[in-house]
Amino acid sequence: KLYEGSGNGSKLFHAGTERLSTETYGIDINGELQSDALDVDGNGDISGNLVLGGNLTVNGNTTTLDTTLQEVDQLFVSANNTNYAGIITQTGTGNILGLFDGVTRVFNVADGGATSTGALTVTGDIEVVDSTPRIKITDSDATGNAYAFIDGQAGKLKLFADLGNNLSNSEIIFGVDSSTPK
Repeated sequence: KLYEGSGNGSKLFHAGTERLSTETYGIDINGELQSDALDVDGNGDISGNLVLGGNLTVNGNTTTLDTTLQEVDQLFVSANNTNYAGIITQTGTGNILGLFDGVTRVFNVADGGATSTGALTVTGDIEVVDSTPRIKITDSDATGNAYAFIDGQAGKLKLFADLGNNLSNSEIIFGVDSSTPK
């Protein structure tokens, strides 16, 4: 049997196996589809693997990926507009972004926006903009809570250091354009 038809659709068979069926609102293909051009107007659902031998162009407002990119040569984002080129939104409590060199994390943006890096080499300025700007340096392998702050609040430069003991913070305050440093 090669063909079977009814008022609700048609079926095509090859070697006794159903290969193509049309129903009132769609086409089901069982097996391989070869075409020089395929234009699908409406929704499509592929359950299984899809291999593309060329470029993939997605037109629309949203592309949703629920997968892990593996063995990718390069992930390249190019934009030419006035908006962000890339946005990552974390709605849970996990870290927002982690960049790795192999298995070593080299840069991290934590939940809440705190950033960390293994080593930082900067050419140019580092600008900290906040209502209470400061840089905190923590010794992660020290006993206690060893840290140092550089604080620029209210136009004053303050340096703090503490080893987590019961003594008050060591503090050095430099006054700029002031006869009485505070």
